Amino acid sequence: MFKFILILCVLLIPVGTFFFGAHGCGSVFPQESVYVEAEDPEFLRGRELVSGGRDADAMAVFQEIVRRYPNASPESNMEAGLIAFRRDNFPQAIYHFNQYLALSPEASSVLQKRARDLIDSAKKRFFREMLPSRDSAGAEAVGISLELQQKYQSVMQQNEQLKHEIARLREQLEAATARGGNGGIAGPARSQPSVELPAPEPNPVATETPSEPERPPVPATHTVVSGDTLSSISRKYYGTVNRWRDIYQANRVTMKNPSDLKIGMVLKLPRP
Repeated sequence: MFKFILILCVLLIPVGTFFFGAHGCGSVFPQESVYVEAEDPEFLRGRELVSGGRDADAMAVFQEIVRRYPNASPESNMEAGLIAFRRDNFPQAIYHFNQYLALSPEASSVLQKRARDLIDSAKKRFFREMLPSRDSAGAEAVGISLELQQKYQSVMQQNEQLKHEIARLREQLEAATARGGNGGIAGPARSQPSVELPAPEPNPVATETPSEPERPPVPATHTVVSGDTLSSISRKYYGTVNRWRDIYQANRVTMKNPSDLKIGMVLKLPRP
């Protein structure tokens, strides 16, 4: 039996040499290659595109690498985040910077701090641009979802429109009251002879009353004081709130929205 085993081992030696050769088992059982991002020709091409100012093309390259190697592409996430930051796409930048931190736990403290600083900066700029009427120092509120911030912005715009509409209706009521009417509000029935009243004018604000005193010339500018709104400024100089849009258009360079008024701000007033 021992002789049989010895003969079998001697016969198997050349067979093993034939199959495995000088390269060992790797030639028969190839090992899976490890992806090295820094050596990827596509990654290098993306950086060349960035150097050439072609951010849009570079972003497409880095995002494709992230899609193909989601667990091994920290540097592509960083590059994509920087491009998104430069293009003011702050939610996308925040996402890629967070991915970089998640995929680079062994990165140096300097690189990790840089990524966190970029995230904080992107959050603050996003918060400031999306919610200009709120205090941008409230960094804790940056966690509000994009959908919620868009709803807030929409509500603020609607609120501004309602404010102007209320001011317009109030002026109509005042004008109607000044002419001796009741402003279109129905009162209790009185036992008086039935008199047919003329129908109210559709837009009493637009009707100039003969007894209205002549207004002084409109100045070139107005300095904002406490309590000013575009409607009140329009009513002060033009006798109607309807010119608030003209004032806003004349000052679009310094105003982000119709409610962006600050005490001491000098507004240009368009000609009547």
